[in-house]
Amino acid sequence: LMDDLDRARYYWESKGSPHDQALAYYYLGRKLKEEKLIKPAMKILLDAVKFCSAGNDMELLGFIYTYIAELYYEQYDFLLAKDKFLEAASFFEKAGNNRSKAFAKVNAAHMYAAMDSMQIAFVYMHQADSVLCALGDSSDLSTLYNNWGNIYAMQGELDIAKAYLQKSIAYCPEESAHTYSALGGIYLEIDSIEQAEQYFEKAKGPTENPYTHTGVILSFVGIRRKEREYKPGIGLYATICRFHRSRHLVKKRDVFAGSRNLVRSQTNGT
Repeated sequence: LMDDLDRARYYWESKGSPHDQALAYYYLGRKLKEEKLIKPAMKILLDAVKFCSAGNDMELLGFIYTYIAELYYEQYDFLLAKDKFLEAASFFEKAGNNRSKAFAKVNAAHMYAAMDSMQIAFVYMHQADSVLCALGDSSDLSTLYNNWGNIYAMQGELDIAKAYLQKSIAYCPEESAHTYSALGGIYLEIDSIEQAEQYFEKAKGPTENPYTHTGVILSFVGIRRKEREYKPGIGLYATICRFHRSRHLVKKRDVFAGSRNLVRSQTNGT
């Protein structure tokens, strides 16, 4: 896929509109990011921004800035990541994409939480909450309540965190492995080993989150060794789980088909 996307990029540079060129750079940048090639991915995505600006494509700019923010996040630069998520939210707002705007604000909230700015984190979470509740999608609401739970856990409000995580499961039980893992982490922190094990067992179910099953394995190691300082599902680990969860929800709806169509269009045009 990497080679196909690179060929498509060169093709659209000479034959495509600014929007086509921006898409080609965007998908290549995403793929480079998935391959953990941080610097090349950043360069390609910044080039995509230039083409997008020429075409005044607000929604695509929102997705590009989301991935730029992720790159900063993966380098633990929460400050710059927060700024880029908020820029993404602004572009989504201009494009009329309220759902993506809400999740961009959720991402920004987690960056503030990672910097111990919990009051600001709650402000952005409340803004996202009002939008997603109005839209009423059960899968999105499950993600929202998972996010609330993780942020309350990071603040040490474990009873509130558990309530939100249970609410998340109720809205979308078939996609809740990451939430079960977070609950297991909370019970492990308060030394409720038996309950922690029960939730970690449930977290072995299907998940799109690449971190969930790794976390579960480490959690069972922690239980067996009675390493009570290990806290999966909260803090930075919880932020990572939530972060990838919201990213995959957006990806399912628009990215895979788009990259294939871009390559097919380039092939048909040669």
